[in-house]
Amino acid sequence: MRLEDHLSYEALEFWFADNGENLERDISEVHVICILYCKDYQIDFSVDVFGANGTKGLPVYSEVIPIESDKVFPGQMVSPLFVAEIFEERVLRLFSEKGLQIHWNPGCSSMAEINPLNPDPSMELPPEEDHGL
Repeated sequence: MRLEDHLSYEALEFWFADNGENLERDISEVHVICILYCKDYQIDFSVDVFGANGTKGLPVYSEVIPIESDKVFPGQMVSPLFVAEIFEERVLRLFSEKGLQIHWNPGCSSMAEINPLNPDPSMELPPEEDHGL
């Protein structure tokens, strides 16, 4: 059953406003539709759900997770497995504690480029030599 089949905006707003304390009261499934954004060695997770009419609803969970800078480099792609590992550890556990089942559909959000706002100069590639071509 799709979330929008049995959830009203009122229930969604109540769930969000209640900060997750009464998840089991109104929701039996949550569909994660946007989870990842990487910038400045951080992963910003956000979990959104669909509203009653099928449109994108409210964000119901978000967390900023630092990435150890010695494990990634500017411009490196974050693998879906790395994302899934953190997602499962943080987000799935949060909702499973509330008795909810989450179906993760990463879609195009499963990869993200890391572009630090303040890159470490020691990690930059040396400039290419000009051979006068």
